[in-house]
Amino acid sequence: MNNSFVQEKGYSSSGSNFWFLANRHQCSRKHIDNHTAHQLLGNVDIAYALDEARRQEVEIHNKQASRYSRMLKHHIDAAIFLSAQGLAFRGHDESTVSSNRGNFIELLDLLGNYSNDFKAFLNEERATYTSHGPQNELIGCLYHEVRDEIQRRVEKSRFLAVMMDDTSDLSNIEQSAVSVRLTNDGEVQEHLLGLVDCSVDQSADGSTEVLLNT
Repeated sequence: MNNSFVQEKGYSSSGSNFWFLANRHQCSRKHIDNHTAHQLLGNVDIAYALDEARRQEVEIHNKQASRYSRMLKHHIDAAIFLSAQGLAFRGHDESTVSSNRGNFIELLDLLGNYSNDFKAFLNEERATYTSHGPQNELIGCLYHEVRDEIQRRVEKSRFLAVMMDDTSDLSNIEQSAVSVRLTNDGEVQEHLLGLVDCSVDQSADGSTEVLLNT
């Protein structure tokens, strides 16, 4: 508090009235707000810059996520096509110098010929989701969708039959093909539930356990 204010109001700088007024001013809301604003002076631009940088970061992330979503639609369509046609996904040699990298990658390359954006995506050094891991994830997603639909049809069907047939694969491991026959909207349908390893126990009890688990 300056001396002119003290003299104007008639307070003595050594009197109790002066110290009472000074303390009351320091505790006032206006003084606290002004003091806080003064302390923040010079930091406002930094806070604004951080908020702006965060906004730009979120915007870039959303654009990238949207682009990846558009690109992965090609992968999903390719996986659905190969699954519906009963074609293998992988090739013997999937390296970039191979003349035949397998149905999945070759089909994606074909789709890239009709989309410059997708072709650029496949040629990027970052993740393009063409390796075995993403292929297995796509196959797994399709499997769960088909299995859930079959389950809905089984629950809705009035008549149901189950079939099992054992066969060995190339490594001589016994597998059981488990299928169901049912009626769906008056139409008789047959669906394969899966190939299950039954080599551990091929007895009647073992086959029953495989059937019930499947």
